Amino acid sequence: MKFKGFELDSFQEVAIQKIEEGKTVIVSAPTGTGKTVIAEYIIEKAIRENTQVIFTSPIKALSNQKFRDFNEQYGDKVGIKTGDVSINQDAIVLIMTTEIFRNMIYDSPERLSEIEHVIFDEVHFIDDPYRGTVWEESIIFAPLHIKFICLSATIPNLHNIAEWMSSVRETKVETIIEENRVVPLYNNLYVPDEGVVSLKHLKRLVYQSRKDGSRKKERFRFNWIDVINWVKKENNLPAIYFVFSRKIVETYAFKCQKLRLLNKEESRNARKLYWEICQRYEMEDNSYAEKLGELIGQGIAFHHAGMLPTMKEIIERMFSSGFIKLVFATETFALGINMPARSVIFDDVRKYDGIAFNYMKTRDYNQMAGRAGRRGLDDKGFVYVNIRKSEVDPTELDRVVNGQQEKVVSQFNLSFSTIINLYSKLGEDIFKIHEKNFANFNQGKRHDGKTQKKFIAYQNKQLANKIRFLKKNGFIDKSGQPSAKGKLARMINGYEIQSTEIFFHGMMKDLNAVMLAVLFSSIVYSPRKQDNSDSLGHEEASRMRKEIKFLMNDLRNDMISENIDDSVDAIHWKMQAPAYYWAIGKDLEEIELVTNILAGDIIRNFRMTVQLLKQFRIALAGDDAFCELLRDAEVLLKRDDVDAEKQLRSGISAV
Repeated sequence: MKFKGFELDSFQEVAIQKIEEGKTVIVSAPTGTGKTVIAEYIIEKAIRENTQVIFTSPIKALSNQKFRDFNEQYGDKVGIKTGDVSINQDAIVLIMTTEIFRNMIYDSPERLSEIEHVIFDEVHFIDDPYRGTVWEESIIFAPLHIKFICLSATIPNLHNIAEWMSSVRETKVETIIEENRVVPLYNNLYVPDEGVVSLKHLKRLVYQSRKDGSRKKERFRFNWIDVINWVKKENNLPAIYFVFSRKIVETYAFKCQKLRLLNKEESRNARKLYWEICQRYEMEDNSYAEKLGELIGQGIAFHHAGMLPTMKEIIERMFSSGFIKLVFATETFALGINMPARSVIFDDVRKYDGIAFNYMKTRDYNQMAGRAGRRGLDDKGFVYVNIRKSEVDPTELDRVVNGQQEKVVSQFNLSFSTIINLYSKLGEDIFKIHEKNFANFNQGKRHDGKTQKKFIAYQNKQLANKIRFLKKNGFIDKSGQPSAKGKLARMINGYEIQSTEIFFHGMMKDLNAVMLAVLFSSIVYSPRKQDNSDSLGHEEASRMRKEIKFLMNDLRNDMISENIDDSVDAIHWKMQAPAYYWAIGKDLEEIELVTNILAGDIIRNFRMTVQLLKQFRIALAGDDAFCELLRDAEVLLKRDDVDAEKQLRSGISAV
């Protein structure tokens, strides 16, 4: 079978055949094998038949990339809806985050009545501790007429997931598994000053290193750059060099500046393209762009979540152009973003969690390593693990690189806003939901009925505790319906208890638009250990912090007394100063004088703040005066880099 002039691989052909038969399918294949072709087939089928199809991605960055890619192919037939962006919502192909799709199921299920197919990209995210429940809820509650096309990385318990989906979707779910990569992958253990070694030889080196007592010496004099010289000598560039530290990513990049991976003509063309793209995104006067421009001319770049979203996109475009031969990146570069290279290098396969270094999961290693080997360009892909022989555990290393991938497990956990929505429709029948989730399904398969009943009883106890909390605190009235407080909370995603209680305790009523921006920014702020900012010292900010601190303590104590496992988070105030100065018109360079929080984290926070302000404004429609203040706060924040839609539209015109 041919599609777009190319002969399809057998797994692609089988998947398309099952879809044409009206089946829900799960397709599992290694990174880079062409799963997206299956999605493109469904998209073109929908365009031909003039029926709408939904394509979901786990994160906004991936949704944006898919929108750019599909927009280039299908033009105005494609739209997007995320928390940050809304373009062409009535298009035949509507791209969104999985969370937005889940919210549609709860808030406006009538919009799904004509939807035949929903494509779940990266469905293995069902295992994600923070996002995974969204997939389970979507699969359980989506209208039964919808057929899912689930695209997944390689996971060992795919049939198990399909069995569970079959039980809740009331139809047989087909599994299509492709285990072979089109471009074979070769893992290499690299010891500086030794070269590529076998695991057996590494064990000898480790023994000798520890015998010699050279551990401390290697930690502070580790020759990390040696592997790059090796990869260059082997003609295995371009390469992605993964480092689990934003600071080290940039340090490594600038220390490689003298490598000169481009010839003079390539360097000249790379600089020219880079500044053209920067101009398109209105970044030509940005000091960070100037700093990166010094590296670009040498064929080197870096990419991490602390960068401005616009700068990350510019680097991604430069990498796709072929001028970047070496990019230093954190793991976010591997989260579904289609940026393959000939080689992947790991600076380490251990990650620091704030307390200790722990070896990464095999699944995460394979996800990142899978970026090596470009279909149609390379006949082989190469992965190099940089080894600190005085610190490495060869057994754990072998498990990461060669071990069995971890099974996907359930992360099902209904949020308070979801409980309010479901309880108003289902009443006490809400407890039957726990009989449908993935975790309970597996309890039933692995254990006897008594053990399963205990598991359900525990889940139901947690749910009952949450419902009792919601009733006690006035979110659900005596009839089981949302109160005024509940009607607000059910429209908020992620911060529903904190933000609703602050509003109903009157702590927002005297705030102007600037201070509303400051408050909402603090509600969504997730602190990093090293973050630090000047404090807002004026009386209004000080009083607000004090009042809210007492309220949050009361809420947490109340949840603890109700034996609720996942209590509300405290509100942290280190984003106060950046939000205040941005809201009064300061630029990022001025804000950097009062904080060490990275620009990308600041902009991401402001985008999330705008989203929460918008949710509040929609939920409180009718309170014209307060909604006007909320709108003003949105406007104060949503400018320049915070305007995600402007960035996305610039990206489309830059293609």
